[in-house]
Amino acid sequence: MLKAEPYNPATNAEPEVRFATDAEIETADQLRRQLEERYLIPSAPPSQLPSGKEH
Repeated sequence: MLKAEPYNPATNAEPEVRFATDAEIETADQLRRQLEERYLIPSAPPSQLPSGKEH
């Protein structure tokens, strides 16, 4: 699990610049793919959705 270090404003030093590790990037990619599957991919193919044109 990721370890978060709280920022202590009492110190005069600037917080250390930190970049994402490969593991953090992979975790973010996995979460992004899960969200895309859940919210962006329709449950039915577009050809089976009603077109709204019933004449």
